[in-house]
Amino acid sequence: MKRENERESAQRDNGDDELRGIGFIGLGRMGEPMARNLISAGHRVVVHDINRAKVDDLVAAGAEAAESAAEVAERTPVSITMVLSDAVLRTVVLGRGGVLEGASPGHLLCDLSTVSPTVTREVHEGAARGRIRFVRGAVAGSVIPAQEGKLAVFLSGDPDDVAEITPLLEPLAASIRGVGLNEEAVYLKLVHSALVAVYSAMIGEAMSFGERGGLDLSEMLTIVEQGPLGSKQLSLKA
Repeated sequence: MKRENERESAQRDNGDDELRGIGFIGLGRMGEPMARNLISAGHRVVVHDINRAKVDDLVAAGAEAAESAAEVAERTPVSITMVLSDAVLRTVVLGRGGVLEGASPGHLLCDLSTVSPTVTREVHEGAARGRIRFVRGAVAGSVIPAQEGKLAVFLSGDPDDVAEITPLLEPLAASIRGVGLNEEAVYLKLVHSALVAVYSAMIGEAMSFGERGGLDLSEMLTIVEQGPLGSKQLSLKA
């Protein structure tokens, strides 16, 4: 009942038009096309990034600009963060001018950045003190799937909050899956990252070995891709 009251309070504070708003913080190589897909899906999107040119590009596509992460949260009932690192996430959520400064109780924050479980726990604790709901998230996929709205999205947190954010993320994703109650989504992303890092290094070593033996790189890749070792990752990383 307390959580329902917080949701209703946030909705009253924001007004009917604001209920359709989604805040998006972080317009880098992944965040920019993700925000653009939300706009294309018909959402009212309020954006913020330290790179003003990125913001202006999205405004030209139909977004609204905010001068800070706090303003994003103040003007929308839902905020999504897609930022570079633990330090940036701490700043845009917990720091001066951050999400928690502008968000009303019941606000729903979803982080999709590749960050550590440590910082997501810090953000969750800070959000809980402000009665802000927090969903930990992550995405698998690179820039092209982000542009095409075909990312794999993993979410963990309160099941009601995960259920609420899921339809809002559909323009970004080929699949959306809830994976737990705590930091599971963050760990799953790091599992992906570890496998990609090791596989990419292995490909580089193997191809270099073949070249030293006199093989043509292009022909070697074609043969390997057409055989039993062919895979999406091989084609993407080679």
